[in-house]
Amino acid sequence: MVMRVTSPFGNRPIPRLGLCMRRTGFSLVEVVIALGIVGIAFVPLMGLLPTGLGSFRSSVDRSATARIVERMGNEAKQSDFDAVTSQVADRFFDDQGNEVAASKSIYQARMTVQSDNTHLKRLVIQVARNPGGGITLATEDGLWKEGGTLPVATRSVFLARSSTE
Repeated sequence: MVMRVTSPFGNRPIPRLGLCMRRTGFSLVEVVIALGIVGIAFVPLMGLLPTGLGSFRSSVDRSATARIVERMGNEAKQSDFDAVTSQVADRFFDDQGNEVAASKSIYQARMTVQSDNTHLKRLVIQVARNPGGGITLATEDGLWKEGGTLPVATRSVFLARSSTE
């Protein structure tokens, strides 16, 4: 059944509103329930963020430490065996393992040489996450102490004299 109604847009038929009308949106109750479900689902996910960020930071530190140790070890291997001595001067690196100025650094590295005989040297390379070199690390026998204010990664590289005889 169609009613004739006059409107400012002309004289056209308008369908009668009744039970056959279709719903085209969500009710307030449906929206609130959906938001509650989404909110409950996000609470555990937000709790995982600190754990994920900590794992990410740890993996970045391990990767950068490996790059720094490899770089310092390779430099020592390429130099003359007798010229490799304990260099107590600290070196500073960025997160990619590139050497930078102390003020722009993220990692601080130190290499000490321990030699028991004339044909073999043990290079002890220590790397600490110390942005800008701002914290002075405690030392013991030329090495940084483990378990101090900053975690220190210690790696050993052996350097052998090649026999040319």
